[in-house]
Amino acid sequence: MRLRKLAALIAGTLMGAVSFTGCARKNNEREDKQQDNTEVSGVNKEYAERRFLDQSAKAEKAEVIYLAGGCFWGTQAYFDRLPGVTETEAGYANGKEAETSYREVDRTGHAETVKIHYDPEVISLAELLDRYYLTIDPLSLNKQGNDRGTQYRTGIYYEEEDRFSKEVAELSLALLNERLGKQSYIELLPIQNYVKAEDYHQDYLKKEPFGYCHIDLSLAERALFPLPEKSSREELAEKLDPGAFDDGTEKPFSSPLNEEFRPGVYLDAASGQVLFSSRDKFPSSSGWPSFSRGITTDALRMDFSKEKAGGAEAEVRTGNGQAHLGHIFRRTQGESTFRYCINGAGLRFVPEDEMRAEGLERFLPYLLKRGD
Repeated sequence: MRLRKLAALIAGTLMGAVSFTGCARKNNEREDKQQDNTEVSGVNKEYAERRFLDQSAKAEKAEVIYLAGGCFWGTQAYFDRLPGVTETEAGYANGKEAETSYREVDRTGHAETVKIHYDPEVISLAELLDRYYLTIDPLSLNKQGNDRGTQYRTGIYYEEEDRFSKEVAELSLALLNERLGKQSYIELLPIQNYVKAEDYHQDYLKKEPFGYCHIDLSLAERALFPLPEKSSREELAEKLDPGAFDDGTEKPFSSPLNEEFRPGVYLDAASGQVLFSSRDKFPSSSGWPSFSRGITTDALRMDFSKEKAGGAEAEVRTGNGQAHLGHIFRRTQGESTFRYCINGAGLRFVPEDEMRAEGLERFLPYLLKRGD
């Protein structure tokens, strides 16, 4: 409710020690837990920062999407916590006038929206949208959390000329509606009449860490898709080549997946967890299936603690940490910064035309690639 938010603005200044939702406290706990980690799920914070430093010009190529998810204080704080999000901005979108303000959105019809700049080599738009769905009630009209009004409607807004973002969002939203069994209230429209919000709304929960927040910010650290439970070594031995769960490496050019370039997804052969997309696979003279990233930022576990040979940056394991997959190297050619060099013996490929039959249709947006 607007009165609740206005009260929070005043109370946040006078009573910084009072917690309205505790969302910031959860984030502080997360940072404390990860400070000493050498093995983490997805793109570890320190590693991601190094990536951005290495690619200082990458910010100029960052892609943009606009997401409305209720109060923009929580939505901005949530997306700021995701690997690959380089910048966010609170604003107002898709009203009937070119200008507005916090006190005028009722009249102008704008939605509280977060403008998100993201590095597409770290996090895909398909993943951003799936993580966005975690923070909203898609079947609630003009209401999220305690906030009511058209300014709190949900929406995905893309730039008019960005046909790729439109295509990804259309497919992603259609699949969400399938899972819901009904049409959601999420708008999907080109961005119009976007207005940056007032300065006091920008990064509000950083300035007032105990302020009002309708989102559980710990969602940003949870696995997007549930990770499979670990199998016994006996069970793995029945399913896998020994190199897939020990630290061994199959012979180069021995895997038929090295030459597999059809659209589809690559699964952990033992657990069935989806690990890679054909979108990120590229030809490599190394002799092993090579990818520029995992299918999501938390699909893989990278262990930086062990000694690596041949210039490897880290060992790559499955998301539950059980199976050895290969190693990650820094690339010297091509657009992507890293090469995930993977044992084909640990993977199972499912082509696009068989994904629905195997219950993997949710990953179809992850196959789409800009420029195709």
